[in-house]
Parts: sequence; structure tokens; C-alpha cells
Amino acid sequence: MKNKFKTVLFVAILVTVLTFACLDSMPTSVPTNATQVSQSPTQQAPLKEEGKLEITSTSSYVDSYNDYNVVGEIVNNTNEAIENITLSLSVTDETGTSLLKDENDSPVDRLDIQPYIGVLDPGTSAPFSYYLSAEEVQPAKFEVAIKSYDPSSAAKRTEFDIQNVQTTYRDNGDVILTGEVVNLSSEQMDVETLAGALFDSAGKVLAANSTLTYSRYLYPAGDPSGRDRGPFIVTLFGPIKNVSQWKVYVRSVENTTTPSVDVDVQLTGSYVDPSGTYHLLGQVTNNGSSQILPSVIGGLYNSDKTVLDAASSSIPLYLNAGESAPFDLNTFQVINSLPADQTSSAKEIVEPDLYWTFSSDYEVMSLEAKDVQITQDGSDWTISGTVVNTSDKNLGSISAVIQFLDGDQKIMATNSTSIYPPDGSDTIEPGASSDFSIPIYAPEEWDLSSQEYQMILQGVVSQ
Repeated sequence: MKNKFKTVLFVAILVTVLTFACLDSMPTSVPTNATQVSQSPTQQAPLKEEGKLEITSTSSYVDSYNDYNVVGEIVNNTNEAIENITLSLSVTDETGTSLLKDENDSPVDRLDIQPYIGVLDPGTSAPFSYYLSAEEVQPAKFEVAIKSYDPSSAAKRTEFDIQNVQTTYRDNGDVILTGEVVNLSSEQMDVETLAGALFDSAGKVLAANSTLTYSRYLYPAGDPSGRDRGPFIVTLFGPIKNVSQWKVYVRSVENTTTPSVDVDVQLTGSYVDPSGTYHLLGQVTNNGSSQILPSVIGGLYNSDKTVLDAASSSIPLYLNAGESAPFDLNTFQVINSLPADQTSSAKEIVEPDLYWTFSSDYEVMSLEAKDVQITQDGSDWTISGTVVNTSDKNLGSISAVIQFLDGDQKIMATNSTSIYPPDGSDTIEPGASSDFSIPIYAPEEWDLSSQEYQMILQGVVSQ
């Protein structure tokens, strides 16, 4: 499925700070479907309009999903930080008729769009992109212009580096950028957003996109546990040809709030299911004194420390002090297409995603399942059953988590589902029963019906 947010406004996330990343550390051995970038930009292009916000490059293309993409890059040539940057976009067909529509699906001549960078310091750049379906229309011409921007008093950026980058070409023409953000400052860092772009040898932008899969909170430089760095992954939708340069853009600021959570992460194993999806499994434990809703982020690394892949996940359970829950990171994009020898040699690292791990104070109730059945259809397994609200509370939702354990009591497979009030009701009332069904995709040689399993059923009391 294509991971794009379809809105009339361009997808934007607050960002600043452009980093030019050197490719000297690119791996000498890369996946068979990967192409190494031959060079990287080492300096900004000459300022053509000093004192202004300038559009330095634009282009358009139709991707493999038959969407028409307009992409570009802007640079802040002023001597002050700016924000609230708005660009004006027009897209027309061969007759000059506009193909754009507003949020009410009404035709308009132009749309306001924003770059992936919300705040631009002097001399820094930001990419932008916009797409519309080309299924029923034939775009012929586009135009992007600077509309407005304001002075910014946002926090100053912190020092960082982009390291261990790898570029991977997928069979459908998409290009994947993976790497690490490294905190070079002596302060805690908040990576507010991260984006990437590809360029040809002449510096023309070819594709751009942002990502939410990266380590947002980083410890000060030199952290002994290695939490001063974290993996990222950016997908650039293709086909993209003549790529010779890449850029990674990061908005990073000092984080003045130290995370108050204490989370431990233990890896328990990994497997590849029959569809080729890579599963990285483990357990999170709340070592703190207050309730949390945890998240984790994982990276897969080559032997030369380049980042092969990255994925993140939220745990669907509220954990009180001392409680644990399983996780399954299975949204990796690169490793799924690699041969078994490269899959087995990847180094696996999972850390708590402290920014997306939330302190909470929900009242939760432990429930039990009845009439649990484990059925098989080929390599697909289904765990079904019924949960009864045995508490005296009205519940807003119930999370049902299944975990299968191997002979060493380690998690070998897990998945979850959510149960909500029936139609016409706002809550699951005391005594009410709800059916659940949880799929598990496992290797063909596994027999989950003979494995030990545990059900975790947690009801959240309606507020």
C-alpha cells in the first residue's frame, strides 16, 4: 500500500536545518537491488537572490502509483530565521484548465502548500512536494511561487550529523534512504522532523518526502548506552532515474525536558513469514513508578554499521510499574526483499522510543478470555475467543494481545487487536461479552497449536 497522505494541502511537518551527508562511508557491499549514489553535494549553490526566500529547483514526474508529483527545494537567503512559509502552486492540463481542488473538492486555480521545513535558519534549505492522481487527468504544466513567510523566534538548532547512510532501489522504482541521526551537542536533542530528497548531477530535485520513522529524542553526545544516535528511514516514491545526490534535512532543537520514563527493552528473536515480511520480536518492561504507554524503534545494521532498515511501533497496552508487554516490529521495507544470508547477518537493535512513550494515568482492568481457539489455514493462524467485562466499570475499549512462547519462555510470535463498544453504545458495559480474532503469520514449519501461549486482555475504563 502506498504510504501517502492524500489531502488538498501538501503534507507538512515542522522542520529546519539542512544537512549535506557525505557518501564516503557508503557500504562496499550493498543489497543486489540497491544502487549507490555516486556523489553528494558539498556546498550550497550560489545565492541567486540574496536577501530572499528562493525556490532553487523544481520538477515533476508520474510515479508507479500513477500519481503526478511536483517536487522542489527552497533556500532561506535572508539573514534571519523564518517560519509560516507558504508556497503557491498551480497545475494545469494542456488546455490551461486547472486540475487542483480545495478541501471541499471545488476547482481552484492555485493551492497553498508548505515545505517539509517549518522553520528555516539563514542559509538552510527545505524540500517540498505535492501529488494528485493522474488516473483521469493529464497534467501538462505546473508553477510554484513564494507566497509568504514570517520572521521566526523558534528555538535555535542544535548540532547533529547524518551518518551510516545507505540508498536502496526497490523493484517498483522507489528509493529508500536509511541512516542515523547523531547528536553532536552536549544537550539532549529533540529531532522535530526529518525529510529526504534526491537530485541529479545538475542539482535538480527529483523526489522528496518526510518520515515519522526516526529516533526523535536523543541523549547528549557520547552517551555510553549509544542513545545519542538513532536510525531513520525515508521512502522516495519512484520510479526515480538519474539519481546522483541525496540530502537529509533535520530540524533539531535542544530538549529541555528529560524523559521521566524508565523502559527496558529485551529482544527475543526474529523470523520471516511466508509473505516475506520480517518480524523483530521482543518485550518492553516499565521499570518506572508510573503508568506508561510505550513505543519502540528498531534498526537493522550491516557489518560496516550502515543502516539497512528501520521500523517503529507503539505497544497497545498501558503498563503500570513492573509490567511487561510483547512487541513485533514488522514494517521494515528493505530487508523483506533481501536474500536469506543478508537477512541472517543483520545486526538487530531496538530501543525505547522515548518521545512517543507517554506517561498516562488511565484506570485499566485485567480481563480474561474464554472459549479460545487456535485454528490454521495454511501458514495463517487465527486466535479467536470471547472476552467478558468482568469488572464493575464501563470500558471505553479492550486490547487483546496474544503471545506465543518457545521452550525458553521467549516470545516467538505476537499480535493484537482492539475491541470497541457495540454500535449505538459509547461503552462496553459490565457483564457484556465481545468476540475477538487475532491473526498470526508464521513460518510454514511452525505448529502454534502445540506452543504455550498467553493472552493479555486489558480494558480501559471509560473517562
